[in-house]
Amino acid sequence: MLWFPLIGTQRRVYADLLRQLKMRTQDDMPAWEVYPKEIRELAEKVTAIVIERLRWPKTSIFIPDDPADIPFWDRTGHLVDVETMLELAKQLGTKCEDVDWDIFWQDLPRLTYGKAIERINDMMAGQGGAW
Repeated sequence: MLWFPLIGTQRRVYADLLRQLKMRTQDDMPAWEVYPKEIRELAEKVTAIVIERLRWPKTSIFIPDDPADIPFWDRTGHLVDVETMLELAKQLGTKCEDVDWDIFWQDLPRLTYGKAIERINDMMAGQGGAW
C-alpha cells in the first residue's frame, strides 16, 4: 500500500508538495533571471506543459533549484509522463524519437529543474528544434 496513490506515502508526499507550491509567489520568479533568455522562455513552455499534463495546480511555480523529478512526477502511474514528453517534443518542434529521452529520464533524479531545462534545450538544439 506504500505507493498506492490514494492512501499511501504518495498521497502524503503530494499533499506536502502542494502545500509548498501554494506558498510560492511571483517573488520567487527572479531565481530564473540568472539563466539566458532562451532558457527562461523554454522553462515557461515546459512548465506550462508539465502543469497541464501532470495536473499540477495552475498556479504552480517551479524554480531552478527544485529537484527536477518533482515537476516531472507522474503520481498517477498511468504513463502521463510519457504523454508529457510527447507533448514537449511536439510543442518544441522535434520528433520524440529523434531525442534520447531515456538518458534524460535516467539523469532526472540527479538534476535540478533548471539543469533539466538546460538539458532539454541542449537535446532539442542538437535535433534542430526551434522555439
